[in-house]
Amino acid sequence: MLEPGITTWIFEQEIDGVWVDRPVHVQAPVTLDPGARYPVLFSFHGNGGRATPFLSSLEAYVNDGRFVGVYPQGHLESWNTGQVDLTADDVAFMEQILERLSAMEQLDLDRLYAQGFSNGAGMSHLVGMRSLGFRAIAPQATALHVGDLPTADTAPLAVIQLHGVEDPICPYDGGRGAGGLDFLPAEESAATWAAHNGCDPVADEVRTAEGNLRIAYTGCPAGAEVVHYRLENCGAEGPPAPCMHGWPDTIEGGVQELILEFFESQG
Repeated sequence: MLEPGITTWIFEQEIDGVWVDRPVHVQAPVTLDPGARYPVLFSFHGNGGRATPFLSSLEAYVNDGRFVGVYPQGHLESWNTGQVDLTADDVAFMEQILERLSAMEQLDLDRLYAQGFSNGAGMSHLVGMRSLGFRAIAPQATALHVGDLPTADTAPLAVIQLHGVEDPICPYDGGRGAGGLDFLPAEESAATWAAHNGCDPVADEVRTAEGNLRIAYTGCPAGAEVVHYRLENCGAEGPPAPCMHGWPDTIEGGVQELILEFFESQG
């Protein structure tokens, strides 16, 4: 049964022959609506990060009833998205979490979403490609990896990407980045998802009021649209500042609200 407020679950997983405790924080509204079935939002921290900051940054959205938050902690503060020195099976970890969530009638797993930043964005790509039931993902500051792309077994998936043009960690134009990973160009990453979803091949491009480029693929048979933001101007006030590996939370009217509205538009 879903508990109001914050609950921490501990899962056991064998990693390199050792059993490891893996925590997951589940955040529900402090006042539960007995007639509601809540969407579920997984949030993945970046490399070297912790899951706990989501408890404060997403609290207001959760208490407004927009979703139940699920915040897993990466083993050694990271996610295994292809780096050769990481061995945790994070897809199996997600499957454990989802199995437990599926027993809760207050949750609507037909509205299952994932967001992440940097290494956490790679994790959102990964859970989407492995068809674990996610309807939409929001990767920020990470593109798909060369050689690890959606396959015929990957379900259609709505995607909203945000990526800075001056990113030194995950290069916007693709190539070798952090962790030795080889990234697709950011716009090709979006186009790859759009082609997988069967969207119209020609995107609609609009310059936003803040000077960034919004690239949207529509006409997708399953309704799984793909939107990419080419972030060129991160200066909310004063002279324009280039968008690197990160940007103000307030960009484009507020990143979290932008992502949630996209998720909610997908049903």
